[in-house]
Amino acid sequence: MYTDEEILCSLMEVRERAEARREWLSFLLKTEYPPEDIYELISKERQAIADLDSLIYEEQVKAAHTALKQLALCEFSGSP
Repeated sequence: MYTDEEILCSLMEVRERAEARREWLSFLLKTEYPPEDIYELISKERQAIADLDSLIYEEQVKAAHTALKQLALCEFSGSP
């Protein structure tokens, strides 16, 4: 099983790669002969980035909830 931190790191890496690909596609758009489906490709990358942002947010909330729960248990039991 992966830790919350490992999951977040993986999601962030994938997001960075998607962002780099979107930037590359945007560069291709400005070339003299861009691919015919360039707008569709850029749109797909933007959607992928938005989906990844949502997943990252959900994982951050989950990690914060777990940490808060652990802190509450420590406070309740009196252990550090």
